[in-house]
Amino acid sequence: MTPHEITHHSNGIWTCGGCGEIVDKLECDYSPAQLVEMKRVREAAEKMAVSDPQIRGISCYLSPIEFDEVFWKNLPSLEVDKIRPALQEIAAREMQRLCERSSRDLSVPGHLSLRPLVSAIKTIIESDGDDPPAFLNRTVAHPYPHSRSVGDDHTVTRRRAAEIVDAWAERIQSHHWSGTEWHIHYVNVLITARHPQTGVVCESPIRVVGNGYGRHDHTADEGEVLRLKVRGTSSLVSNLNWQLDVALDKGVMLTTSALRLAGRLSPSNFHSPRWEEEFDSYEQVVQKLAEGWQPIGFVDMNPDQSSIEDRMHPEAFEIELQITASELDECLYRCSKIRLARVLERQWGWWFACTEAYFERGLDLTMIQSASDELRARLGPPPYLYRGESPPLVSVGKRDIKLVARDGTIAFKDVLRRR
Repeated sequence: MTPHEITHHSNGIWTCGGCGEIVDKLECDYSPAQLVEMKRVREAAEKMAVSDPQIRGISCYLSPIEFDEVFWKNLPSLEVDKIRPALQEIAAREMQRLCERSSRDLSVPGHLSLRPLVSAIKTIIESDGDDPPAFLNRTVAHPYPHSRSVGDDHTVTRRRAAEIVDAWAERIQSHHWSGTEWHIHYVNVLITARHPQTGVVCESPIRVVGNGYGRHDHTADEGEVLRLKVRGTSSLVSNLNWQLDVALDKGVMLTTSALRLAGRLSPSNFHSPRWEEEFDSYEQVVQKLAEGWQPIGFVDMNPDQSSIEDRMHPEAFEIELQITASELDECLYRCSKIRLARVLERQWGWWFACTEAYFERGLDLTMIQSASDELRARLGPPPYLYRGESPPLVSVGKRDIKLVARDGTIAFKDVLRRR
């Protein structure tokens, strides 16, 4: 191939980092023909999802795997006239399932059935009964789920866990799954805080994707077996790690729900699409926890992240806070430093690296801004074409902390002090 052919977009394939390493290995398990076929299927599916007027509106009801599977089944021709009705049929089933689930608690009185809406409303208004119609008592799911549940703690926990695990199991399409084994999913999780006296919930929950593990079975020897686990809820923006374990074994319910820190807060970059919003939520929740609010968590019943809206279970899991007051204070301190780092990155137009030296307590916000302004003035107006560094700002042991600007990156680094 010529250099032009090698670098042409037709010879490229956009993958995640993990798949990129697999493809770029010297001995790859996938032939060029297989990779080209994968690319062809994905591009054809994406093109149809965004440009076909009959598919664009329903594509959000299908997971990427379900969506692409239709195209794989129609290789090599990829005829649109065959693919379109297949996608419409799957989306229709999914929408029907969602409608059935959303209306499962709806109970319409018999004297209202098959009547026009105006007559039905009139019947409700003129009703002499003391009890309102059953459908007016229906619990409505809304964007901010309820944070408290009524009933015995073990009974409520068992019911809630069973509803979540069973909802996850409904999404499994594999013919090889027995229906009783462990199943693993990516699930949306909300972590927030609730006032211990008033019950008020923080308005900006932390939304992350965690790992969900579930199993629900009935055996002759053990009776009902129920397992629910949530792991891996930290992210690039949040270092809060919620570990949830619910286990029902031989009639005994055991629940462990704890919130810990997953390392120190130090984002690698500020360029994720919703970074500002996610960071604001993280800072608000940590502030509430520092003020003595109780952490609570919600688990999504839909493991498919591409759904048009969450099906977050409306009842919260209480969480034991296993983070000390000093650790929360450190998180809030780092939040203030990270916000200033974002400002500096905008002022420079360069990448800001959040090193551990930057979070040194002796390096206060005023000192950081002054050092940045002085170095920018010394390098001249942008674009900053030269490398430079500030004088030592803070000494820690035998090392000095300096602001270093080099090759499009600014960072505070600690260097060994010269004698």
